[in-house]
Amino acid sequence: MVGLDDVRELAHSMEDVLGAAREQALFHQSLVDPLLRSADALRMHVEGTGEAVAPLVAELRETLAGLGTDAAFEAPAAEAAEQVERRTGRRRSIRVAPEKIDTLLDLVGETVLHRRRLEHALDGDASTLRVVADELDHGGHLLDGLKDAAIGMRTLPLSSIAGPLPRAVRDLAAESDKEAELVVVGAETELDRGILEGLSELLVHLLRNAIAHGLEPPSEREQRGKPRRGRLELRAEQRGSVVEVTVADDGRGVSSETIAEAAKSSLLDVLARPGFSTATEVSAISGRGVGLDAVKQHVEAVGGALEIRSETGHGTEVVMRLPLALALLDVLLVERAGSVYGLPLASIEEAIALGETMSLGGKPALELRGRTVPLADLAALVGATAPAPPRVHRSSSSMRQATASPRCATFFSGRRRSSSSRSARCFAR
Repeated sequence: MVGLDDVRELAHSMEDVLGAAREQALFHQSLVDPLLRSADALRMHVEGTGEAVAPLVAELRETLAGLGTDAAFEAPAAEAAEQVERRTGRRRSIRVAPEKIDTLLDLVGETVLHRRRLEHALDGDASTLRVVADELDHGGHLLDGLKDAAIGMRTLPLSSIAGPLPRAVRDLAAESDKEAELVVVGAETELDRGILEGLSELLVHLLRNAIAHGLEPPSEREQRGKPRRGRLELRAEQRGSVVEVTVADDGRGVSSETIAEAAKSSLLDVLARPGFSTATEVSAISGRGVGLDAVKQHVEAVGGALEIRSETGHGTEVVMRLPLALALLDVLLVERAGSVYGLPLASIEEAIALGETMSLGGKPALELRGRTVPLADLAALVGATAPAPPRVHRSSSSMRQATASPRCATFFSGRRRSSSSRSARCFAR
């Protein structure tokens, strides 16, 4: 009707092929490549930049004529439809302007701060006024529920950005003359909308690195006793207020020389150096040494952390630890020289009482379960002037004293709390 004859002809040819697959209730593997190329051509023609479609139409007709052969087939369409229905589900939804959700989160945050001020005002009296204490506890449960509901309105599942990734992996592998498949685990895991907006590009960076540097060519994989097709896995799992997003491959892993170099610092520090690359030559998808460094900077910018694990000959895992939400942040309060600081609980491993110290390279350190850990004065880290912190002796109140000592507040973990240590839920923007 609008004169787009190439679009009409190509779209009808694709419909014929898909209609035949629907009638057979089986999807032929040979349909994948021509249909993907046809979809790309269709998109370009709609944008007005496409080329002649006659070769693609002829290929689709040849594919349609060969559907009756005994080549390999994918899962039955009924099973695929059941998987799609189970994955999408029928859920009622409404459209809400992001500004309204942000306003709700602002109000939740102010309510949290109001509750903390009330607790502080009643400090010393709440223990004697049992009724007041019980009401505060009940109000705390209600407030936590309201906070979780408000955060849930800002979060979206990983599946909202994971849809195009299998196609990206297929194209990148074909460009590198390799074979690869992507498996997504935990696609229902939710993250803050603001984090998800930048996560898609990071995942493409990591998948590109895995294909270019990690996966071996099919012939090399067969010689090593591996399947010809490499396996890439995208996993997402919520751990408290942190979401771990992992991109793993079963490729060659990092070389033993690089692992030896990382013994002096960490594997992340070596691989994320600007300009560093394990590729022997620069190509369209690798060799420029900017991908992993950009991922590290972005993850740290949103308050997350990046970790790399690798075993030579068996693959590599890149783990991004991201905050569940950017609006609310759990912190541990630490006092130093009259100033109170908030340490994100997501970055805390544990709080300990300081015992004997040691010197390592002229700098103070602590031996913790056979591991040497550097010590730092919080006042010195933030550029404040303060007297040396008092030595803490182990006692029943050592945990309270430890949280007040900057040296003992260096290693922290998740949501581990002590009844004698002072912690709080704070609202952060």
